Amino acid sequence: MDGAVGDKSVGESDEPDRMLPLGLLAVLGAALTGTLLSARAGGAFPDMGSPFLLQSVGAVVLGGTLIFCGSATAAGTLFGSVLLVLIVTTMQIAGLPGGTQEIIQDVVIIAVLAFAGDARSRSSA
Repeated sequence: MDGAVGDKSVGESDEPDRMLPLGLLAVLGAALTGTLLSARAGGAFPDMGSPFLLQSVGAVVLGGTLIFCGSATAAGTLFGSVLLVLIVTTMQIAGLPGGTQEIIQDVVIIAVLAFAGDARSRSSA
């Protein structure tokens, strides 16, 4: 058709998708990470990634992606990742048990969410 209304699918764009290389890089990184994790563990099993779930979600929350109504920035997520790695590394150097480390991580994430919620309610008042 010659540009008539209705000749495109919903969400179709005239511009090429500039995010495709970034998405491809993320997929390749995830595949490499899964392969290395399986090699380290000596095989694959369904719950392999469970210990990493808290840290990955925590990095996003600490970076502000979920706090400010979904205004995600790569710099914020990177900052949250670095901050969480520093916290975890400090706890490991201190020799804290794994369960205690997870509790402290949870408390830090909850404190950040509580602070962000309190700041949002103060700014809207």
